[in-house]
Amino acid sequence: MARSACSVPFATATGTVPIRTQSSPAYDPEPAFEELCARLEDEIAPVVLTASCSSDAELFRPIAERHGYPLIGPHTPVRQAIDVLSQTDLYVSGRWHPSIYALVGGTPIVTLTANTHKTMGVIEQVGLDAPTFDALELHEHVESIVELAGSYAEEGEDRREELAERSRELADVARRNVRYVE
Repeated sequence: MARSACSVPFATATGTVPIRTQSSPAYDPEPAFEELCARLEDEIAPVVLTASCSSDAELFRPIAERHGYPLIGPHTPVRQAIDVLSQTDLYVSGRWHPSIYALVGGTPIVTLTANTHKTMGVIEQVGLDAPTFDALELHEHVESIVELAGSYAEEGEDRREELAERSRELADVARRNVRYVE
């Protein structure tokens, strides 16, 4: 998927499962996400928040309102979500499906812990040599996330094309695997 010639740089962020579950320890991620978004906007690109589910929307709506960030809600059609996330300059998330949507267009991803190994697996599969940051200690990782985002920004279109190509290869493997069970 080619990037739009008239695209404006922007970064996207969304939540992750362990932040808002009843089984997770008491942790208010809002201040850390707010700080992260402010730093990304100041140092990387304007921020667009995305909500994959109602708990993400609940977390991000107050941040979006306070700072004027656009918020793409959980009822956005999948095709539109792919169109947006594949064009962004950076995606910060603990969500697996949206991370894949971002990679379709070569968007570098910064992953947060989730309730499964999937986000770590996608990082490994696409060849990003990057950590997965603990979502329940996000406040301790803001600086490292912004530094990683900066390094991705410096790598520019070469990194994007590498990630998009790897995404196409993995999609082809998935299609071939599905043929075995059809």
